[in-house]
Amino acid sequence: MYKITKHAKERMSKYNVDEHMVKEALNNPEHILVGNKGRKIYHKKLNGYLLRIIIEEVYLTALMLHL
Repeated sequence: MYKITKHAKERMSKYNVDEHMVKEALNNPEHILVGNKGRKIYHKKLNGYLLRIIIEEVYLTALMLHL
């Protein structure tokens, strides 16, 4: 599961990238690099351009309260 940030949505709009293209790059990247703070950078060539998607993983911990 992933969330597209507001910044990413703005960039997608600016460069005419839709969510289908993002999914394609995430599912079938040409390269996956490791960036700062453990971020993953997915590369995929689309329409003669390089699409770079930067992923920052966030781990959630479930907390159960018994009252």
